[in-house]
Amino acid sequence: PSIPTSSSTTGSATSTTSAPPTRTLPADCAGLLATGQIDLVLGRPLVGRIQAITGIAEPNIKRLERLTCRYGLPEGDLPAGTPIPLEVSVSKYADEASAAERISATVEAERARGAAPSEVQAGPSKGTVLVTTDRRLMVAANGPVTVAVSMAPGLADDRVNEVLGELGGIVLAAVP
Repeated sequence: PSIPTSSSTTGSATSTTSAPPTRTLPADCAGLLATGQIDLVLGRPLVGRIQAITGIAEPNIKRLERLTCRYGLPEGDLPAGTPIPLEVSVSKYADEASAAERISATVEAERARGAAPSEVQAGPSKGTVLVTTDRRLMVAANGPVTVAVSMAPGLADDRVNEVLGELGGIVLAAVP
């Protein structure tokens, strides 16, 4: 834990810390969603490399931290216009209301793109699946934590709601 410092200019003390907040999300993609779990849910192996992107805090939306993992990527650069086979993002917000607001904003943005929402169970929470011509997306929140799982068209179109809900549920159950 960081040690607070205090200054007294008007007779009152204030505490400040210079250390970054403690991370509560997994440190890497294996800790977020293992490839073996993905393969079991898909019913077949998802071949390719994994890319992790650690997000930064965004105070304007009260996001404290974020981890995005991309699975099934080809070696080298992804050709322009090629959808990412599977992407999983988990974010932690300052409070439950901020997380719920981000889910609502995402659902409304996807609806504006023509996606029809449908409800799925995502572990301990209800999630929303949004399908467009270029991606399949599920978003859900559990307290101050949100998850977004997107798949490229054709990866599991016959079971899109089931797969997205199950993958999202695994992530929400694993993140405090």
